[in-house]
Amino acid sequence: MIPLKQALRSWELYRLPFNLVLFVFGLYWSWPLRETMKEEAWFGYWGSVLAFGATANVFYTLGPALEAYWLAFRGRGFGRWRLGFWVGGLALSILMTWVFVWSVEILYVVLFPSRG
Repeated sequence: MIPLKQALRSWELYRLPFNLVLFVFGLYWSWPLRETMKEEAWFGYWGSVLAFGATANVFYTLGPALEAYWLAFRGRGFGRWRLGFWVGGLALSILMTWVFVWSVEILYVVLFPSRG
């Protein structure tokens, strides 16, 4: 049980940097949509930011869950590869953040052409 506890603790140490990086990228990319989202998004701009952050954290748990599975059924964790998995997951999350903002931009241009 000790290796599982160590693995989960290390994943939790990586959670704050993960959130900060996604917050900075997401804020930078979505800031131009702020005015339209204030009026048209269900939760407003900041509500949408919080909802996206909560969703990102749900998906973040896939990393620790996969390592816990690996420990339970393979008898070993990710060890020195954990940081590589984290960086890969962060890169994928940054890409998905950009895709999400890009798709919202397109959606708002189509739905609200006078504001684009």
